[in-house]
Amino acid sequence: MSSTREPTLATSSESVVYWGGSLQPMSLGILSFRFSRDEKARQHYERYQKDRNCADLDAAVTYQQEVLELRPAGQPDRSGSLRNMARYLHARYETGKNRADLDAAITYLQEVLQLRPVEHFDRSGSLHNMACCLHARYEKDNNRADLDAAITYLQEVLHLRPVGHPDRSIILHNMAVDMYACYEKDGNRADIDVAITYQQELLQLLPAGHPDRSIILHNMAVDMYACYEKDGNRADIDVAITYQQELLQLLPAGHPDRSIILHNMAVDMYACYEKDGNRADIDVAITYQQELLQSRPVGHPDRSGSLRNMARYLHARYKKNGNRADLDVGITYQHAVLQLRPGGHPDRSEDLHSMTVYLHARYEKDSNRADLDAAITYQEELLQLQPLARRDRSISVRRMAQFLYSRYTGDGNRADLDVAIKYQQQALELLPPRHYNRSMTLHSIAWYFHTRYTKDGNRADLDASIAYQAEALQLRPPGHRDRPATFNRLAQYMSDRYKADRNRAYHDTAIAYQEEAQQLQPPKT
Repeated sequence: MSSTREPTLATSSESVVYWGGSLQPMSLGILSFRFSRDEKARQHYERYQKDRNCADLDAAVTYQQEVLELRPAGQPDRSGSLRNMARYLHARYETGKNRADLDAAITYLQEVLQLRPVEHFDRSGSLHNMACCLHARYEKDNNRADLDAAITYLQEVLHLRPVGHPDRSIILHNMAVDMYACYEKDGNRADIDVAITYQQELLQLLPAGHPDRSIILHNMAVDMYACYEKDGNRADIDVAITYQQELLQLLPAGHPDRSIILHNMAVDMYACYEKDGNRADIDVAITYQQELLQSRPVGHPDRSGSLRNMARYLHARYKKNGNRADLDVGITYQHAVLQLRPGGHPDRSEDLHSMTVYLHARYEKDSNRADLDAAITYQEELLQLQPLARRDRSISVRRMAQFLYSRYTGDGNRADLDVAIKYQQQALELLPPRHYNRSMTLHSIAWYFHTRYTKDGNRADLDASIAYQAEALQLRPPGHRDRPATFNRLAQYMSDRYKADRNRAYHDTAIAYQEEAQQLQPPKT
């Protein structure tokens, strides 16, 4: 199903018609030479379509060039030769991706369209081929002008192929493809709505049993899921799931494309679970993912991605029901993912992050020190893989600090606390003054310094905790949900300072902070 979003060149029902006649006297020898070259070009192209030998394609282009030289401007059958030449060049571009071939094909088709005005019986086929070539160039260069031009040509083809035309379905498909490409480029919801409209008309033309219906069902499901991602409308993803369910019925076990639909169904059901928290949805997602894993045994190139999603879904279900078995199996799957994605794999850092999340979750449940140690080991590797300038490095640094602080609270090892503080300081350096995570980081580092103060009695640590907490307060203005907790912490720290110095001002400040916190607390019911 890899070609489901590719525009299609004209079908055999749109084949080139070779016109007879001429505008000027021509010797029989020249006519014979011209038509023999035409025939040789056609034969080589047909042989290329059968055997995929590029030498045949090159020969077809060479012979067709000779034909064009014998059919100068003004010859009545020049347009057919131009169109054939464009077809051969486009085919060669698809094989070798030589931009010059594609540009030449477009140039030839432009001349064809000039020779085939609106009333010409084969104008629609030439318009279609021009749209396909322009779409190919858009995919190569990402030039929006080519995509817009392709859509304009296809719109004219639709006018020339009204409802009931045998080749209308091809154009509906390509219009949907191009409108979806517009949506992917600009994110304009109107574009994907138009794509869906074309796909809906196309589905009506492809009833149950039609060999191409599964392709359109797949595209419709993809489009509807994109709408859901855009707007979060549950109705859109429900429609996507309906299309996917019909697809699964059309693709029984063993079908090469069934795994794609199983993957998409699992993704869709997980999205439903994330939106509504319905346990049944995550159960169904896991069921589809289990079947998908069975279809991707050891050695399959996509097995690691399926294992990773399975671990993710099981962790989500664990958070829902607290079933330790789900967490254990999820960790087992994530171990397998890491084995399949060794050092140097582009996704290893993300997989390391997931593993630390799962292991820390199990540590929080069982307080098994081995899980926490493993989480720290994976987090250390993750930090080594993340460049210092990476935007989300602060998250990894903060998590490392949290893991080390957890280990400190377990065994009281001062070294873990010291390193945790260093990581929190590093996280602060990575966060700009108004970053949404800065206040939480300040809150945490203040607590770590206060923890060390309670252990060692070092006044500098207490002063640091107060300074960091005061900065956190500035980032949590009136109305901020964490403002009461910030006042509570400040009251605690100022109270400790009073105990150390017996300065009445610190005591008064602590009381003021505590009163402020109490006023902000919601009334008890």
